[in-house]
Parts: sequence; structure tokens; C-alpha cells
Amino acid sequence: MKSILSTKNLSLMALMSALLCLLAPISIPIGPVPITLSIFIIYIISYILDANSALISVFIYLLIGIVGLPVFAGYKSGLGVILGPSGGYLISYLVVVYISSYYNHKYYYNKILQLLFMFIALILCYVCGTIWFSIFKKMTFVESLFICVFPFIITDVIKIIAAYMLGTEIRKRLR
Repeated sequence: MKSILSTKNLSLMALMSALLCLLAPISIPIGPVPITLSIFIIYIISYILDANSALISVFIYLLIGIVGLPVFAGYKSGLGVILGPSGGYLISYLVVVYISSYYNHKYYYNKILQLLFMFIALILCYVCGTIWFSIFKKMTFVESLFICVFPFIITDVIKIIAAYMLGTEIRKRLR
């Protein structure tokens, strides 16, 4: 608990929440679920912070958006966004950042396992978000996959690779 409450760690958590708040709203609308930088920043956070701190940082971002600051995709905010069609993806960020951070730190020297767990976390994000979307839109899961997952696979793979390259470098410099 002492490491979470250290001045350095609290500062990094605040900085990561702020970075997410600044970059996540930037989006390219291609349908009901836009392309954003959110997942890229989530993966950067997973390299910089330990799993618990990363989870708190993303939770703060979600709370900031829920209370009304325009930090979600397209500069939206409020509980309605969380309860809307893309809410499952937003909530799944907590799972993604925790899994990614835990395994990025556990397998510090094994880049293959780091990338593998980042992809596993992304698949969980896709599953949670797509289930939520399909329930919200009253569509089948497969129909929702064509709207919510398939158009994003290539960009998300690029985001994972870029986050790996940038995240490992930032982590080295912070140590």
C-alpha cells in the first residue's frame, strides 16, 4: 500500500488519468463505436503503473466522465455514455488495464508474453463491449461483431504494437 500512496506513484496516476482524459475524446466516427486513442493510452498506462495503480487511474478517468467532464469519445460525458451502446467498452477498460499491467510487470523481460496478454485483454474488451452493444441495440452477437470489432482489428493491433514500443521505452526511462 505504501508504494501506491508514494508521491511519485500518485503523481503518475494523476498524470495517466489526465493523459487519458486529454486523448480519449479525440475520435474518428465510423459508426456507433468510433476509433479513439483510448485503448492505446490504456496500454501505455499498463507499462507505467502497476496493476492496482493503473486500475485506479482508469477508474478516475471513468468517474471524471460520469460526473460530466467531456472525456469520452467525441467529447461526450455523463452516465448516459456509460449506459449507452459503447458503455461496455468503457467499463472493460478496467479489465484491460489491470490484465495488461499485471502481466507487463510480471513478464518484464518477456516481450512475447507481454504482447500476448495485451491481445488477450483486447479480446476481453471486444467480448464485453460487443455483448453490451448487442444487448443495447437488440442485435445478435455476430451482427454486433461486424459493427464493433472487425472494423477495429487492424487499428487496435497497430495501437498494441505502438504502445509496446513506446511503453517499454517510457518504463525504462522512468526507472
